[in-house]
Amino acid sequence: MSNFTNDLHKHKLILQALLYNLANQLKERADNHDNSKLDPKEKEVFESIDNIKREDFDSYEEYYNCTKPLIQKALDHHYANNRHHPEHFEHGIEDMNLLDILEMIVDWDTSASCRGTKLDPEYSFKRFKIEPQLQKIILNTLKILYDEDEK
Repeated sequence: MSNFTNDLHKHKLILQALLYNLANQLKERADNHDNSKLDPKEKEVFESIDNIKREDFDSYEEYYNCTKPLIQKALDHHYANNRHHPEHFEHGIEDMNLLDILEMIVDWDTSASCRGTKLDPEYSFKRFKIEPQLQKIILNTLKILYDEDEK
C-alpha cells in the first residue's frame, strides 16, 4: 500500500473518531436540553405566566419584553445552567462554540414552532448582536433544518 493510501486511511479513521465524538456530544445535548426548566426554581416561575397568552402580542419581542421582568429570576437560573444561550457567557455569542451555536439555532427554531410561528432570525441577530458572517452561517444551517440545502 502506498504512503498516500496509508495516510488517507489514517486520516479517515481519526476524522471519523472526532466526528463521532461531536455527534455523541450533540446527542447528549438533545437528551438533556432544557432539563433545568423542570427545577422548581424555573418551572414554578415559568408556569406563573401561563395566563399571559403569546397570541395577545404583535410579536415575540413584545411578549418577551412584557414577561421578562416577571420571570427574570428563572431566566437567570436557566441561562446559568444552559450554555446554548448567549447569556450563559460573559461575552455572549463570541464565547460560544459551534455545538452551543447549533443547539441555540435548533432551540430558536423549535421554540418558534411550538409557539405556532415562523422563526424570525433577524430578531435574534439583533438581540444577540450577531455579526453578518455568523448570520449567514446560521441561515445556511437553517436551510439544512428545513431540508432546503442544496446538495
